[in-house]
Amino acid sequence: NEILLSYNVSLRTAVVTVFDEYCATVIDEDIVGISQSTSITSSTHGLLDVFLDLKEDAIQQSSIWQDGSGTGTGNVDFCIRVDLRLDDGTDVNFDEHKIHITVGLSTGFDISGVYDIDMDREAAKEIFEDVDSTYEVQSCQCDDSYTCKEETLSQGDDLFVCVFTNTANIELSAIEELNLMQGSLTIAAVSGSTADALTSVTLFGKLAVIRTQLRSVFFADTDPE
Repeated sequence: NEILLSYNVSLRTAVVTVFDEYCATVIDEDIVGISQSTSITSSTHGLLDVFLDLKEDAIQQSSIWQDGSGTGTGNVDFCIRVDLRLDDGTDVNFDEHKIHITVGLSTGFDISGVYDIDMDREAAKEIFEDVDSTYEVQSCQCDDSYTCKEETLSQGDDLFVCVFTNTANIELSAIEELNLMQGSLTIAAVSGSTADALTSVTLFGKLAVIRTQLRSVFFADTDPE
């Protein structure tokens, strides 16, 4: 008796909790088991699948069960909450829903209806605003294991650039611009947060990794500027 719920989430740690119908008391996983998996759909978001395993015997002895009084049915009411959390443990937003389940008992424990009930309380939302604050961001040439390392490259080699911050509660959301320059020559590897065909940008919260293939134009002169 498993129920699947799916969420489109940003790539942060997802913490799933089942509460009673009032979203106040945590329900033990011996009553409603929880498992989850996330598949990445973009550089910033993924699909979170939450599987709820209703333990038949334990549920009928729990506070979230209501017997149908001779109707051959029963009802399960609970609240499920998904919190998205930063690496330092800070919760940044949550989604909360009440679930009502109708269970037929005449042929065992047969789930015949699952209903999602809107909550009166408004869940926190991710809001992006311009903030007049300054945070320290560092960058370096790095290798493919994201370790800062200076090395001489040849045409066609991949150049890795790591951009990172150690500021608490701050994550990197995009690389707006990266120009490769040599004398009067400028190549825009990233412009307007969009990478060109030879460049990729990967975001890991506090770390952004830019990978770009070096063009032959930078090696045309034996003694470049």
